Amino acid sequence: MLINNLNDFQTPEFVIVGAGPAGTTLANQLSLANKKVLLLEGGGEEINEVDQNRYKGKVIGDKYFDLDVTRLRYFGGSSNHWGGNCAPLDETDFLQWPLEKKDLDEYKDNAKKILNIKEKFEKYKSSIFKSFKLSSILESDVNFKEKYFEQFKKDKNIFLMLNTNLFQIISDDSNGYVTELLIKKDNDIKKLIMSKNTKIILSCGGLENSRILLWSKAKSQNNFLNGLPLGKYWMEHPSGEIAQFLGEENKINKVFNNRKNFFLVPSKSFIQDEDLNNIRFSFMFWNKIYEKSMSHYVKDLVCIAPNLSKSIIEKISKNVVHCVSVIKFSSE
Repeated sequence: MLINNLNDFQTPEFVIVGAGPAGTTLANQLSLANKKVLLLEGGGEEINEVDQNRYKGKVIGDKYFDLDVTRLRYFGGSSNHWGGNCAPLDETDFLQWPLEKKDLDEYKDNAKKILNIKEKFEKYKSSIFKSFKLSSILESDVNFKEKYFEQFKKDKNIFLMLNTNLFQIISDDSNGYVTELLIKKDNDIKKLIMSKNTKIILSCGGLENSRILLWSKAKSQNNFLNGLPLGKYWMEHPSGEIAQFLGEENKINKVFNNRKNFFLVPSKSFIQDEDLNNIRFSFMFWNKIYEKSMSHYVKDLVCIAPNLSKSIIEKISKNVVHCVSVIKFSSE
């Protein structure tokens, strides 16, 4: 159900901060187990400029997207603009984590159901390359706002509070448990009192979770969160183009067994031997231009005599020149 204030509100056993894919899914699962949940969302039902501006920030170091563009601050979170590509994690992805792939395997079928994925994921199928295999990616069509918003408004176990921003977590002097959450609702700062039994789950995304914890640590009057590597292991999946090539589309498609959702991935042994992160490769063919101008013919020459002509044309046109196709990568 929707609530607008916390007056005379008794904090339930579970408090979830962030109503994106993770937060809404967890809230729903807890409700199905007949648990009471307070779900705090920093944005509203729809996107608006004021809420998005809270995500603005300066990026120092590696080039990255504008922080108020790559993230969405309203119910449903990133599922309101995500592409829906899904694939299970591999064993090698857990080598530096305190859990193993088998710890999550029991949840895979339920996760596929939530994401409306009916096909079977295919992993490490043989390819023409010794060190690279074929694996599939499946696409989810689920928007978590459309999936859960109306349902949550009627759910008596879920107390949904929109436009409510958490900006500090406060612990007791012994750091034994969280005593208060400082939240801002309608320009008013309020204290949400926690009990020793309250479980607080941050599901605000990799950047925002770290920001809230780091700020809470910095403002703490005790040793709250000291000794934790907060903000040091944030992960993205950088992607881009690594090569251009000439090739026949039908022959390249055979490499992928004529499957549009297949990608080349390094084998487990190759990742370990070369000390690599997981990565996937795909081949993209540019659409042919049938009514070519002289500039198109000149650019085609780049693919035949690349060393000299490519450099000349790019200097003249100020544009990157593509051959017939590109090899794209996405580091997982």
